[in-house]
Amino acid sequence: MLLYGAHLIKNGGARIMNRLMELGWLTHLGTNGAGAIHDWSFPFSGSPRKSVKKTWATGSFGTWDETGRYTHLALLAGALEGEGYGRSLGRFIEENGVTLPGMGTLEKSLRTEPTHPLAPARAELLQAIIAHNLPSGRIEVKHPWRESSVLGGAFRSGVRSRSHPGIGYDIIANHPMF
Repeated sequence: MLLYGAHLIKNGGARIMNRLMELGWLTHLGTNGAGAIHDWSFPFSGSPRKSVKKTWATGSFGTWDETGRYTHLALLAGALEGEGYGRSLGRFIEENGVTLPGMGTLEKSLRTEPTHPLAPARAELLQAIIAHNLPSGRIEVKHPWRESSVLGGAFRSGVRSRSHPGIGYDIIANHPMF
């Protein structure tokens, strides 16, 4: 297994790692929360989202909406497929968004299959839909620079990927959808 971090993504290492996965030389991928955050940010915007130096001084570091919202949408949708953090975010990047079921579909599945292994994921998504007024159907989120995503490359190549976020200190924990 190879662990990678944000510095590797910023310095063009994603292209090399994606090629190694395509060739079958990398078979597993692991990262921390910061690596996953940057792995999403670069394909979405082509650069780091915000200046740490500027936002740290104002107390607003980690509070930008897109990173938290879209990461959580990816995780909520991926959980419905039984996917973990790395694969969910990689799919979200590679497929430029997610498709969410309607409230009625989720409510029906919870009533008819309350002990289904994915019932907790369905309940959590239903709660997020209600609390955050999320629409059902396709939510398109373009990732014009998705070749810079290692998690997207892992999804595309069928390589197992994992992300190990820090609960409470990675910036996604600041978002209301967390």
